[in-house]
Amino acid sequence: LDAAAATQEGVRYIVDATPGAARYLPHLTGRKVYVLHLVRDMRSWTRSQIRRNGSNPISTYAKWRRANQRMVEAFADFGDRYFRIGYEEFALEPRASLEMICNWLGLDFDDRMIRPSENTKSHAISGNSLLRRKGAASEIRYDGAWLAEPSNGFVNALAYAVLGKKNRAWVYGNGLIGARR
Repeated sequence: LDAAAATQEGVRYIVDATPGAARYLPHLTGRKVYVLHLVRDMRSWTRSQIRRNGSNPISTYAKWRRANQRMVEAFADFGDRYFRIGYEEFALEPRASLEMICNWLGLDFDDRMIRPSENTKSHAISGNSLLRRKGAASEIRYDGAWLAEPSNGFVNALAYAVLGKKNRAWVYGNGLIGARR
């Protein structure tokens, strides 16, 4: 918020990837704000939470739904200045995703966008410990390691039966990888 408020002449865009940044949006009055909502597939997100925190799968699925539903509702007033894309869509089809995002923002797509480590000093890239390995961030790609992890099949199937429609809409709603769903 401080950085946005201190915007100097000539600065065209400010990008904030802070988790929970949505709570600051009402304070950015007088600015044209665009919201890009990146949603991760409920199954991979839940597996990650369980691996990191030992979380209960059922409550974690519920948390995924609540958090993303709050975001969808909070951004509803942004109209065409709100764009939602799935992490899986973005990582599996980076060129098509970035072209779509650029088109939405009215920006020109540049091939350098799909090679982040070579072309940015962003903390989202350089600060990610998994990407510090030489060449690991040379291109955008999907980490599907979660697919090989053991899981509670019954709980996952039940959760997907209840939340699958939202997962498909929120994560795969742009149709970039529809055949892979």
